[in-house]
Amino acid sequence: MQVSIGLINYGEYLVFQKREKPPYKHYFGLIGGKIEEGEGPDRALIREIKEESGLNVEEMSYRGDLYEVLIKDDGATGVQLSIYSALVSGKVQANKTEGEIHLVHPDKLSVLKDEFIPTDWMITKHLIKNKKSIFKINIVYIVEKNGKYEVIFNKS
Repeated sequence: MQVSIGLINYGEYLVFQKREKPPYKHYFGLIGGKIEEGEGPDRALIREIKEESGLNVEEMSYRGDLYEVLIKDDGATGVQLSIYSALVSGKVQANKTEGEIHLVHPDKLSVLKDEFIPTDWMITKHLIKNKKSIFKINIVYIVEKNGKYEVIFNKS
């Protein structure tokens, strides 16, 4: 499966979604979603940002790709992530089916670490620290145990 995700800048805040669907239900993550047939990853992210938050993309930059493998008791699934950063405008109008939208000041981000999807946390921290660089990690393995998620391996 192919997915586009983005670190979304809304003024002085970052925009995250607290997921309502598995996997990662009730965890904070980057906004994004599946790339539909005939759609490029950039167009998919623009669509997903609008659908999930009501916000309009003003600027967007490609930041890299990553392959995530989620290992659960019933098997493993892999997702190809296309990663972007974006500046948005408009009024937040959350799609409650997907999850609640949260605006978080970067200075307050660290208190949410344990509530974040591990891969999204790594991406977020990298993109905040390295404003212009491409994301360098190629593959991440995450294991789920008792509803908690842990990175067991990542390789650049």
